[in-house]
Amino acid sequence: MPTFLHAADLHLDSPLRGLERKEGAPSERIRNASREAMGRMIKAAIERKVSFVLLAGDIYDTEPGFETYVFFRKRMEELEEAGIPVAIVLGNHDHAGASPYREHLPGNVHVFEASEPGSHEIIPGVWVHGQSYLVRDIETDLSASYPLARSGALNIGLLHTALDGHSGEHARYAPSSTGRLAHHGYDYWALGHVHARTVLREGRCHIVYPGNLQGRHARETGPKGAMFVEYDRDAILTVEHQAFDDVRWYRIEVDAAGLDQDADLLPQVAMRVLAETEESRSAGRLAAVRIRLYGTAPATLVDLGDDEIRDSLRAGLASRDNLFLEKIELDLRLMAQDVREVDRHLTSLVGRLANSPEAEQALTKAWKDLCSGLREVGGPELEAAFKTWRGTEPPSKRVGEELAAALPRVRAALLSSGKGGR
Repeated sequence: MPTFLHAADLHLDSPLRGLERKEGAPSERIRNASREAMGRMIKAAIERKVSFVLLAGDIYDTEPGFETYVFFRKRMEELEEAGIPVAIVLGNHDHAGASPYREHLPGNVHVFEASEPGSHEIIPGVWVHGQSYLVRDIETDLSASYPLARSGALNIGLLHTALDGHSGEHARYAPSSTGRLAHHGYDYWALGHVHARTVLREGRCHIVYPGNLQGRHARETGPKGAMFVEYDRDAILTVEHQAFDDVRWYRIEVDAAGLDQDADLLPQVAMRVLAETEESRSAGRLAAVRIRLYGTAPATLVDLGDDEIRDSLRAGLASRDNLFLEKIELDLRLMAQDVREVDRHLTSLVGRLANSPEAEQALTKAWKDLCSGLREVGGPELEAAFKTWRGTEPPSKRVGEELAAALPRVRAALLSSGKGGR
């Protein structure tokens, strides 16, 4: 059966937010991720001998560079050499005012006008109807003016839109609804704008968001790619997603309370990360992982401190190919099961602070600043009176005793709240 390819939101050369600025990030691979994803998609389209390709907007980010355009043109030329036509609508990022050189694309590419909706017979018996964005902010429902379906043909609506109930965090550009689209009488709506993959059915009409081709940040997790759609005359048979992303985002949340408390917790977290990313890494993708370690944990873990926990996790996973820890979030609480454990934890913290050169330096500076301020405000007499009350030396030597004296109050507060971490 014949097949066509439906993709959207390629965002070519858009930076993958949160990765490229990170120390130790594989910057070159990150920069090329969107191009790599598109190259894979074009190769698959040619290998599968698709009848045509539909691109539903946001091919570029706003005002793409010349090299980005050249890259896209070359991919369209590859499709032209394979005899595959392409139909495109421009979206809010690549609208008509921000997409230079579109008139110089090869002859197999049809870009719908922004002035009004139009129809294009992309291959015999298949009509595509669409309209590009003239500017970024389109507040009206463009689909309302789309042409009527052609009788005896496969009719496809190509639209960049925020669909009611399915737009998520995306801006409400060219808003429409599933009922309104289905009522139009088309067999398939090839949508763009929403980056989450969604396949809807209204009667015999398929309404489909393929999602974006390459995830761009930690909220866009999971496989990203395009749709291969099998059809027969005027009927859609199957809609199949195929992943093309080169960098795949993961958000892995680990409840410390659910781990084996008798074993070292950090190796267990590392094993969880490796297991969940195994499929992507073995396929050659870069797994960009954000870890959140939360919940109640034993004092042996909480006592390490945030920096040491992060360093330990990074060290445990540093040698793994195709793995990058984008961020480690910590939200741990002490397992305060009895007074003795709370006391032990607090005593450990007090000892570390009392013997910390940094704490001593900070206290000494604060003492000097306070005495100087008192002298400026009230003269030497006020400063002398304060020192008579608190002593003539900075309190750095007494910090351990004063903190220890405060332990009963702190312990009571921790036990009443059930918290002991940060």
